[in-house]
Amino acid sequence: MAPSNNEVEMGKLIQAVKTLSKDVERLSNRLDSLESQLDKGKGLFVGILLVASGAGAAISSLMNKWF
Repeated sequence: MAPSNNEVEMGKLIQAVKTLSKDVERLSNRLDSLESQLDKGKGLFVGILLVASGAGAAISSLMNKWF
């Protein structure tokens, strides 16, 4: 007994849904990784700004004392 067209189409749809589910899970994991990297980059940028502003204030203070 050969499967009917509806059964074949249903099988194709089930396979497509499984493939899409795997792709969504993989892309979700990748997005989580990229978000984590972005958060680390933001923290590094804020740290650099704080160090630069502190160094600028220290240099400014020294220049005011000497001149």
